[in-house]
Amino acid sequence: MVDILLADPTLIAMRIIVYICLLLGVFVSGSASAQKCDPDYEAITHLRKPEIGSYNMWDAVYGELALTERFTAGVVSVSKNVVVVGERFAYEDGDMTIIMTELDRRGRIIWEQAHKVKGIRKITTFLKDKDGYIVVADQKTDKGKHHVWIGFFDLMGGLTKEKTVSDKKFDLYSNDMILMEDGKTYMLAAFAQGRGYESAGSAIIYKLNHKGDAITDRAYAPGLENRILGLARVDKNHYVAAGYLRAEDGRKVGWVLKLDEKGAIIWQRQYPRGLAAQVRGVADYTDQYIVTIGDAEPSDRKNRAGWVMLLDGNEGDIGWQRYYKGEFDFQGRDILTHDDGLVSVLLDAENPPGQEELEYARVLTLSPRGVILISDSYYNAEGAGAYDLFLGPNQERILAGTSDMVYRHEDPEDPEAEVKIERSKEGWIVAGAPAEPYDDPCVQSYSFLP
Repeated sequence: MVDILLADPTLIAMRIIVYICLLLGVFVSGSASAQKCDPDYEAITHLRKPEIGSYNMWDAVYGELALTERFTAGVVSVSKNVVVVGERFAYEDGDMTIIMTELDRRGRIIWEQAHKVKGIRKITTFLKDKDGYIVVADQKTDKGKHHVWIGFFDLMGGLTKEKTVSDKKFDLYSNDMILMEDGKTYMLAAFAQGRGYESAGSAIIYKLNHKGDAITDRAYAPGLENRILGLARVDKNHYVAAGYLRAEDGRKVGWVLKLDEKGAIIWQRQYPRGLAAQVRGVADYTDQYIVTIGDAEPSDRKNRAGWVMLLDGNEGDIGWQRYYKGEFDFQGRDILTHDDGLVSVLLDAENPPGQEELEYARVLTLSPRGVILISDSYYNAEGAGAYDLFLGPNQERILAGTSDMVYRHEDPEDPEAEVKIERSKEGWIVAGAPAEPYDDPCVQSYSFLP
């Protein structure tokens, strides 16, 4: 055998090439895997002010000049169009009119509704239901007491039924609501506040039936005060709640809890950051992980930073975390996960005190290891802001918010007449491009924790 191998130089050369390839494959691919697939535990990114806005598929503004409108959330209708809900009001602390409209795939209005429900103060949740839509809001009674209002709407935005959730002793305010795993009941995150107090209060989780009646409730009392701001359904009949609590030193710290279907705590973790921090939202990621969105005020008292974490869903350990700072205060508004492992993050760029620049909304596309792949910025008129990010019928990333509009009124018959300028805050919705398909080179390495 040996003589035969030595006598065949072609065979010898082929085997040498195979061995070299195997060795290079082991060492080179292993090294590349270590460089590309091991995420940095923490990173701070300075987001420069963009020169121009990003491409969008369509956008629209909606409103009346004399009033303020803002879209707060949206869903995809059964006819594969976009339905958004929002608020119309004359002043911030007054009664608000609920506005709802369906838009086609070019942003044109199909139908619109406006409902003047007495005492409505703030819309917090918008859900799609088998019979139409559900709106959750805060409501103030004639006697000054606050409770949670739940409105049921048909497919054309007509109000068909309304319910309230209240507490005999405390004022009650809503923050989020999701459909539970059984498809029949809802989990509502609210907080109870003593009458006459400005800040103190504690979170309550309610379980509601399909009619909006409260079945059970459970209160949470860590810290000097606490809030649950966002909810998500994760693994089988488990849920994650995210928000903040106020520590003994007075700081707001990020707070995340994993709950069972009864609201009992499986685990809870605190995440103190800088002078103050909060987690606004949470989303299921993989079987093991969850991602959160929030913001933090740095210790140097400079501009607020958007804050994203990837957490182990079993215990709450941090896989990686990212901070996004710059010339604006970045508010972490919303977060989406995609089937191919990408994460979409909505940041609202607001002027810090003393600055007068065009405010805008930013959508970051992150890899599974928290690396920015694409940064999209959306401007409109004299400034814009977004509160909600959701996927459209063709996976376009849709932002719902408000825009500062300016209108010039000229007299065509008198070119020298003074031009009248009128400004208005109007509802704004923009359909950004879908996240590009992502072929993850580290698809076999979805373990971010040691």
